[in-house]
Amino acid sequence: MASNAEASLAGMDAPRVEQLRLHARHALRHRWLYIVGDSSMRMLFGAIVWLLNGSLADPRFGSFVRHSHGGCMVNLSAATTDPRCRDNLVHPSVELAALCLPACTREYVDLRGGYRVTFSFKTFVDHPVREVEQLVSPSHVPAVMLLATGAWDISYRPSAVDPSEKAIVSIADTRLLAERVVQWGEGVRCASRQGDSVPRVVFATLVTCHWRERERLLGRAFNAAIRQMLRGTRQNSSESPLSLLDREPTTNFTSPKRPVKLSQDGRNCEGWHAYGAVVLEHIAEFLHEIHSS
Repeated sequence: MASNAEASLAGMDAPRVEQLRLHARHALRHRWLYIVGDSSMRMLFGAIVWLLNGSLADPRFGSFVRHSHGGCMVNLSAATTDPRCRDNLVHPSVELAALCLPACTREYVDLRGGYRVTFSFKTFVDHPVREVEQLVSPSHVPAVMLLATGAWDISYRPSAVDPSEKAIVSIADTRLLAERVVQWGEGVRCASRQGDSVPRVVFATLVTCHWRERERLLGRAFNAAIRQMLRGTRQNSSESPLSLLDREPTTNFTSPKRPVKLSQDGRNCEGWHAYGAVVLEHIAEFLHEIHSS
């Protein structure tokens, strides 16, 4: 059973942690889970590894109780100041993306327990993640893929007019962004298909506790568009529909800019990131989603 100290670290009581750990070990046993997304998904990946493994001692896996990237990140300054990279963000190319936005992949494998969880870092919606194509094969197809992107496009994408400046994103733009994100998700599912083996695809909406009201409003508009589009895929798809992990309800408030430690009221959130018990609750919702369908 989870120790009190271990549970306290995550901001959740020990019995609840143990219940979630058992659920994760049951739901993910002999099912390859592939997570593709930004730093908030890197934290969710770390929390899943913590639940399955019982610890998260390897620093290369980052942390889910504080903003620790474990070396798995993109140099935003280089990606947005190098003229070649700025041009790539406006006019994407595979060659420049490999130089300016190198992907980072981490993997947890427990052969004895029957667990495999993979994470690949993704920034902008058009940032290619070639590792997906390299890791998926006819004999190895993920059972579930958990995807999230959009925050980088809202906060960091350079302007097409002047790449040295950030693009001004409108509410209408978030609808177009959501369409591109869903198209990306459907493309990932098609690219990962091997014969009759097709991964179950789950989208995670954005965390919406940003300290800037503009980002919060844009994030909520983007999430609303994603929800509407996924409802459409459920009605029109003959295959397993794209599913939703909605992170907005538990993060829909204004956070302080930089929390020093986990909040005692459970509002463990900052910017585009959720921490501790909030991440664990998102995992509980995700496990329920893939178990109930």
